Amino acid sequence: MGLLKDIYGIIASEPKAKQQIEKAVLKFLRGGFWAAPTRQGRKDKLEPLIAQLTKDDFSSRFEDPLAFFGALLGMIVETVYTAGRGCLIEKLFLPGYRFYFPAPAKEPSLRLHKPLLGKDAYWGLDNQDKSKYIFYAFKKGDGGQVDISKAGAKLTEIALGNPIIGEAAAFTKWLRDEGHEVTRLFGISRQSDTAALHYLSDSDWENYLSLNYTDKTTKASVADELTAVLKFILV
Repeated sequence: MGLLKDIYGIIASEPKAKQQIEKAVLKFLRGGFWAAPTRQGRKDKLEPLIAQLTKDDFSSRFEDPLAFFGALLGMIVETVYTAGRGCLIEKLFLPGYRFYFPAPAKEPSLRLHKPLLGKDAYWGLDNQDKSKYIFYAFKKGDGGQVDISKAGAKLTEIALGNPIIGEAAAFTKWLRDEGHEVTRLFGISRQSDTAALHYLSDSDWENYLSLNYTDKTTKASVADELTAVLKFILV
């Protein structure tokens, strides 16, 4: 339940957001299970959390927009961890890109990292072995449109096939073989000089991918895709 408590910590630090969120959801985030939940039990509790965090006006309750994106990032990873398989997100505030979040084998933790050497603080996840949790942004290398249905079907095929090299390695290899540019990401940060929010690339701190908030359909799309992935149960 560690990741859920990390998300609760973010929301609890934002008074207006905490005031708006439903009491049952807050209890769940604090670890309100009396006993260790089944996977189905976790899914049943996650659905109202997804609905809450993706409400159109909920992000406006955060005084610090970066905190909202930290909570959103944590919720996506908690969802794929619970489902036991990765997820494709068609819209996540970065026009032209699609996103892939692999399911971690063990529940990671979420925190605001404050690196040295003048780097900006960022929200990111740490695996239990202290390595960074990596997620991916991808687009067609020739500038064409990503066939999200084809990519989703392939991801399902790989997840169900349980390849020896692992889901993430198999799926990102397929993406590259299909002509996609794949960028490894590890967090969301804010530039100290401009206050602009951006994704951080695993390969290059300076390769900023700036978030864009103009598409009003993004949150509803995220809610639909996370709810759909919760329907999968991998034994």
